[in-house]
Amino acid sequence: LTVTIDRSEVYTIDKQDLTRAQALGQLQAVYARSPKRKLLIRGDARLRYAEVRGFFHEVQNIGFGGVALAVGTQRQWDGNKEDR
Repeated sequence: LTVTIDRSEVYTIDKQDLTRAQALGQLQAVYARSPKRKLLIRGDARLRYAEVRGFFHEVQNIGFGGVALAVGTQRQWDGNKEDR
């Protein structure tokens, strides 16, 4: 599962744009259904690192153990094979 954070702090999950609170709520629901699911966080290069790191910490608090930060990847990254 990939979460993309753009420079305006819009969080995108499955092509759906969300606020931070909405994204965290959706991720809590995902974790409840699939606690072993891996998560990739992609942040815009112009976004403050503190924003990405704070979100990373909140996702870990939900319970996700397999959280990665993407650096220098293309927007069309397809992690479906790694999600399973």
